[in-house]
Amino acid sequence: MENHDHFKWKQEYSVKIHKLDKQHKEIIALVRDLSQLCVLDLNKNYETFEMMLLSAIQYFKYHFLEEEILMKENKYPAYPEHKEKHEKMLQELNEMITSIVKDDTINIKSITNYMREWFTEHFISTDKEMGEYLN
Repeated sequence: MENHDHFKWKQEYSVKIHKLDKQHKEIIALVRDLSQLCVLDLNKNYETFEMMLLSAIQYFKYHFLEEEILMKENKYPAYPEHKEKHEKMLQELNEMITSIVKDDTINIKSITNYMREWFTEHFISTDKEMGEYLN
């Protein structure tokens, strides 16, 4: 069995803005919960996975909006590029989900792996840069 618990909060993810760090911790918990559900029999848990995934995506949208508001309010120069990364992530995630629904060409585990990898990279690069500017 794979270890899906390794996606945990690390201090290196901190942007030193309490509200955003708290939201990042929540994102990590959501992705970890989805990953753990993948280990179980998805024939029995697919509807649960689907509901949790849709809920997680709503939270991602909320979080992205919170970041974007902060960036705009503070005239963050890289705001357009940062916002574009958020939009692209949501689009790619939506395409993966659509692919599963249409023809099962992408397995569910690949969605959770994508989210884990995307957020890890985003936290330590794009969000870190934003945090440095905002601080």
